[in-house]
Amino acid sequence: TSSTSFSVVSTNNKSHTNSYRQTKLNAALIPPGGKLAAIGIGVAKFYKASPLLAGFLTASTKACVADSMAQYRDVCTTKFDVKRNVAMVLYSGT
Repeated sequence: TSSTSFSVVSTNNKSHTNSYRQTKLNAALIPPGGKLAAIGIGVAKFYKASPLLAGFLTASTKACVADSMAQYRDVCTTKFDVKRNVAMVLYSGT
C-alpha cells in the first residue's frame, strides 16, 4: 500500500486580514485589567448562591426582550404595551 499526503498552500491573504480585524474587535470589546473575569466570577457565585432567583431573572429578561421585539414587529399595535410586557415577564419567570 502506498500512502499519499496532501498539503494545502494558501495564496489568499484574506484569512490573515480577517484574523487581524477579529483580534482588534475582540480587544475593543473586552474591558482591560481582567474586569470581565471578575464579572463572570461574580455572576457564577450569584447563580450558585441563588439558583431560583437567578433563573427567574434570566427567564424574565429573555421574555422582556422577546416581547419587546414582538411588539416592535407587530403591525396591529402602534405603541409599546407595558402591561403586556410585565405579564410576559412574570409569566416567563415563574
